[in-house]
Amino acid sequence: MLRDKRSDRLVKCVDDSGTLFQLLSVDGVGKFVQSDHEGPVGEFSLAEVAWWEPKKGDLRIAGALTKRFPAAQGWLLDGKEVRLDRLSIKTRTEALSLRKMKPPAAEKAWSSRLGRTDLPWSQIWKIRSFYASPRDQFTWLRVMHRNLYVAGTRTDIPDTSCRACDEKETILHLVTCPVIQHEFWEPLLKLMDEMGFPTPDPSEVHAFLVLGVYTADGENRVVKPEHSGMLFIAWRCLYAAVVGSRVDDKPLDLEYAYYRTLQMTITRVTAYGEKWKLWSIKNKFTSLKCIIPLDKRDRVVIEQDMFGDFQISSTLRGEFDKIRSARASSA
Repeated sequence: MLRDKRSDRLVKCVDDSGTLFQLLSVDGVGKFVQSDHEGPVGEFSLAEVAWWEPKKGDLRIAGALTKRFPAAQGWLLDGKEVRLDRLSIKTRTEALSLRKMKPPAAEKAWSSRLGRTDLPWSQIWKIRSFYASPRDQFTWLRVMHRNLYVAGTRTDIPDTSCRACDEKETILHLVTCPVIQHEFWEPLLKLMDEMGFPTPDPSEVHAFLVLGVYTADGENRVVKPEHSGMLFIAWRCLYAAVVGSRVDDKPLDLEYAYYRTLQMTITRVTAYGEKWKLWSIKNKFTSLKCIIPLDKRDRVVIEQDMFGDFQISSTLRGEFDKIRSARASSA
């Protein structure tokens, strides 16, 4: 890199012989403007340029490579050779953050309690849903982190047993309790299977309900966003039923918890469909895009056309209508 003292121009060699150069004007932040002028190198000496790349494709001049401090070359990042002038701020921040991070204690605890050493934790922590609200996701996330407040951890009450049986109430017991399994989890898993979602083998049910993990084609996988939404809402409704039963000193109504799971799922999915339909209507007849992307409407719980008209899963709707009718007739 050469700077012509008579102007604010940089000299850049454009071939291996060093006989041609380009004149580039540089702005205040190091960005340069291409020039069509070419000519001999003359009395200038050439030096390799150090580049700064704050984001991919945005190259800026940071001075001569040999005069840069610290040196741009000769560094290793996680065993891989890198140049400092090519490391973006995002890459540096991620590398430094990873060195300070420690795996959550829940990973070791759940692996021990579930008898699994092959759990894909990097995928588990990324489980989210596109239609479950942040409040819906709160309970299951606390289950994953093993900090859900249950009666078994309390010392201020005399009765710490499960509201459905006589065993001690723990987070894991909420999926292993035979009563809760039979009246709440089994109907939900059956519904998921009828809707076309992957369901776990009997030996993997506990890991599936606690962490969303199942095995397919010999590989460990986690639930997808349209699948996870039902589990997020199910955990919220189950926990609300357990807490409400204890606070109000009433029997645990697992049928109502299952009914609420279906009801809230339909409500959230309907809101998702209405959001995209409104987006399409607002942008129609304008220069903006109004066709919903295919990956946003090709969902199991909802079917949408390109302009937002949607239909909730008939299997989900039919199950909800059946439970609602059964509750109305028994009331």
